[in-house]
Amino acid sequence: MRTEITPGQTSDDLAFDLVMVDNLPEPNVLLVDRGYDANSIRKMMEARDVLTQIPMRKSRKMRVGFR
Repeated sequence: MRTEITPGQTSDDLAFDLVMVDNLPEPNVLLVDRGYDANSIRKMMEARDVLTQIPMRKSRKMRVGFR
């Protein structure tokens, strides 16, 4: 497990790359809060064959379902 401390106003999805470096064990499931709802994160995890469970932000225009 890896954690990073970021300023309070930093969006969670901007800090995502800091905690998902390639030298860590490959996750099977990503369970995070809606702060990580970004197309780039969803695509990256799909490419790594990781099941994502990310609630949608209220402002999301295109709906995304759980797989």
